[in-house]
Amino acid sequence: MGAHTDTEAEKRLKLVLQSLVVLRPLLRDHLYLVVPALIKLVDQMNDMGLAGAQWQKDTVRTLAQICDRGALAHSTSLGSRITHSLRRLLDRDGNSIDLQ
Repeated sequence: MGAHTDTEAEKRLKLVLQSLVVLRPLLRDHLYLVVPALIKLVDQMNDMGLAGAQWQKDTVRTLAQICDRGALAHSTSLGSRITHSLRRLLDRDGNSIDLQ
């Protein structure tokens, strides 16, 4: 069996996630727009049956990177939304132990 090659969608997702990390200082005051969009992306990809722990891990890592250093200090509701969404992601059937 050959090595896994990224699909176009996976390549685009990687570019989006990398861009968010690079633009983190500029996005800090606009996380209330960015974070829900990332969470919605994860939910939609799960609903489409795109089960793959690597893209899930990459998205969670990106969330952690853009929300670090007190970025959510002024928005407890956003922190709560992230927590609930991550819990739903971990509770889904078929998610690997590695993701948890």
